[in-house]
Amino acid sequence: MIVLDSSFLIAFHNETDVHHSEAVGVMDRLVAGEWGSALLLEYVFLEVVTVLRMRLDLASAVSVAETLLRAREIEFVPCSEVFMEALETFRTERGSALSFADAA
Repeated sequence: MIVLDSSFLIAFHNETDVHHSEAVGVMDRLVAGEWGSALLLEYVFLEVVTVLRMRLDLASAVSVAETLLRAREIEFVPCSEVFMEALETFRTERGSALSFADAA
């Protein structure tokens, strides 16, 4: 089992990140099951989605959010009761720079 880190996920999903190629290699190992299942804490998810919103755009951040939540290799660990409501607010908030934390 491995706990996912925000810097790894941000680098993987942002092709201009200086650590992107390293992150791709690590992701290949993760998907191959080298460490077993991967835990994604809500707080890490929040940071990843917020940073990608700022560095890329809302559509990219929402796409990554949905991919992370659907990935069979990843076990999401919620930390609050308002997560799903906050995610829906974040998804539908067009025309503003609302972060995921603000949506919560």
